[in-house]
Amino acid sequence: MIGQCQPRVRSFNVSGSGQCGMVGWRIGILGLHVLLPVFLHLPGEAAEEGRVKEEMVAKRWREGKGQCCSVSLNLNTGAPTLLACSRCPYHSQRWTMDRPFHISHTLRCHFNIILVASRPIRLNPSLCLASSLLLDLLPVPGAGNGFCYQRDPASVKSIYSGQMGQNMLQPQVLCLCSIILTLFFTLLQPTAAQITAPWEVDALKAIRGSLIDPHGNLSSWNRGDPCMGNWSHVICYNATGSDGYFHVKELQLLSLNLSGILAPELGQLSQMKIMDFMWNSIGGTIPKEVGNITSLELMLLNGNQLNGSLPEEIGFLPNLNRIQIDQNHISGLIPKSFANLNKTKHFHMNNNSLSGQIPPELSRLPSLVHLLLDNNNLSGYIPPELSKLPNVLIIQLDNNNFSGSTIPSSYGNISTLLKLSLRNCSLEGPVPDVSGIPQLGYLDVSWNQLRGPIPSIQFSSNITTIDLSHNNLNGSIPGIFSGLPYLQRLSLDDNNLTGSVPSNIWQDIDLRGNKSLVLDFQNNALNNLSTPLSPPPNVTILYAFYSMCFSLFHKTLTH
Repeated sequence: MIGQCQPRVRSFNVSGSGQCGMVGWRIGILGLHVLLPVFLHLPGEAAEEGRVKEEMVAKRWREGKGQCCSVSLNLNTGAPTLLACSRCPYHSQRWTMDRPFHISHTLRCHFNIILVASRPIRLNPSLCLASSLLLDLLPVPGAGNGFCYQRDPASVKSIYSGQMGQNMLQPQVLCLCSIILTLFFTLLQPTAAQITAPWEVDALKAIRGSLIDPHGNLSSWNRGDPCMGNWSHVICYNATGSDGYFHVKELQLLSLNLSGILAPELGQLSQMKIMDFMWNSIGGTIPKEVGNITSLELMLLNGNQLNGSLPEEIGFLPNLNRIQIDQNHISGLIPKSFANLNKTKHFHMNNNSLSGQIPPELSRLPSLVHLLLDNNNLSGYIPPELSKLPNVLIIQLDNNNFSGSTIPSSYGNISTLLKLSLRNCSLEGPVPDVSGIPQLGYLDVSWNQLRGPIPSIQFSSNITTIDLSHNNLNGSIPGIFSGLPYLQRLSLDDNNLTGSVPSNIWQDIDLRGNKSLVLDFQNNALNNLSTPLSPPPNVTILYAFYSMCFSLFHKTLTH
């Protein structure tokens, strides 16, 4: 079983007493700390006696009456440290705490080696099997294949029994012990137990502590391990990392009625990919420490009460795919560092209080598809450089204040664009020529101060919405609005247009099923409808202050 190993106990003795003892080594997980003792020289005939003798030896160490040494080997560092040693029966010297330890000391004194791990270790089945095989190879006293070693201070003599032979010398025993210990430590390569990284556990507790959770959705965060204990709304990787720990992959805290603030300890979840706090009531600022989460792909913070400015550190997240902070109270400038987000596809920063100039540097973003900055306090000019975005699909800058600015003519050549929305931006100049946007489906430049006639341009056949209303356009309505099969709304109201309404606007439009077409010509200087008037069903024409409706069953004009 992973995490626990109970191999069969085999025994041998290497000591100066002449008795055949046992080596009892046990491996187990004890809470958050693991003690793996390898006892050499525990006199006795069985594991039970060994444990009793272990207690006796420990007592003798404490009282200073024993003849055994205690050596601590740290599994995490591999460094041996002599904990205590009584006077050696064969040497007049007394070992002290700071005296260096060497493996050769193992044959000069009775001793214990205690293996200590300062953090949990994990054992896998292959390790248990290999350990058992190693013990099977060790000699067992009294079984015909074991050995006893007796050291005489006057001369080097060895007495063995069984297949080990009769004349093994001390260096050979030392070699055997060295091999055994080497193999043992090779098999016991320390790795972290299957638990969440401790610093991430601390971070989650800090995050929980900074939030107000009235419904107890995060109550499981007070017990057990986040990854192994299945903390609610915490998703971990399926396997441990190179450090042997599990790591948090996602925080899914969507719509939990949370308030409070975001803890800076979020930055300790350095391997997280998704951070989702959407649709809560969390206030405070976005901590700059989120810039440490270099693996972050989705930053979902929309629909909260966040305030303050955007941390520049966000601009250095190399894997960020989506930054979604809309519908908060974020203020200040858009950091120029955001131009470094080469993998970011979605900039959703609408419905905040961002101010200042849109950084032209954002045009360097190679992956950007959605640029949503509407409903802010942005000013300055609309950067023409944004037309260089190679993959952009939506540019939405509504309800900002680009006073006196014009719509860059280069925007008419953004071949990838599907939606261009510049509503209520205090823009001036002519209606942009969008003939070079072959897939454009939505154009809204209403509520500005655009002037001049409507240009004779060729709209995309995919267009569904054209809104040129609430400007200062003049002249007649050109015939460019006919032959658009997917058109659903044409708004030319509140301008200074003159002449008549072309009767062919609804030609070639698919109005089957529930599809409809709304034509709004209100509040212009138009004089009459073109004749003959024969629109198809499901067409609504708003003309002057009246609504002329044509239904499937009644084709007569009604006011």
